[in-house]
Amino acid sequence: MEKVSKTGEIISPLDALPAELGFVESIELGQIKQQILEAYASGDVGAQIPKLLVLYQAAGQAEVENIDGSNNELFTKGQISFIVARANMYLAASQFDLCRAELEDAYSYAFNMGYDDVADKIQLALENIHHTEDEQDADFSAEVAQALAGVLPEEVCAEISEADIDDVIGYACAELIKIGIDDPEAYLIEKGILE
Repeated sequence: MEKVSKTGEIISPLDALPAELGFVESIELGQIKQQILEAYASGDVGAQIPKLLVLYQAAGQAEVENIDGSNNELFTKGQISFIVARANMYLAASQFDLCRAELEDAYSYAFNMGYDDVADKIQLALENIHHTEDEQDADFSAEVAQALAGVLPEEVCAEISEADIDDVIGYACAELIKIGIDDPEAYLIEKGILE
């Protein structure tokens, strides 16, 4: 099970790795990251996020360039750590596919450079992403069931809480229709399940 911070954010086993490898997030980079996380949280993935990601990449690359380039190991570990920092940002935003892609890049880079200890840490994080995704899916199904408790029979709510993420809304809507709710989507919006 993943660790969660006091603010509810997932704490990645790689949160500390960027700093350990020499990459320190600047105030500017942290502010851009926060804007990206807020944009993902608000569902504003259209125009704003691509612009912010370009800014984040440029600011992060500037930080990497500040690492002593005459020390090849220090510099390449700084590059790897910035890739991990991006993965951590995507994980915090629940963008699991993007996180996974960044970690795969970081793993390949670390492995090819012979940084086995770093590659091992990244590999472990890659294996744990699937668990994080499954836990979030289970939490959502339980949230839907809890919102419908008292409206639907207890056994139906128990089945909803165990339903696959891809089926939970359809199943809940079908059950709501069975008990006479003509517009189940509006009902789920009212309950805060759908937007």
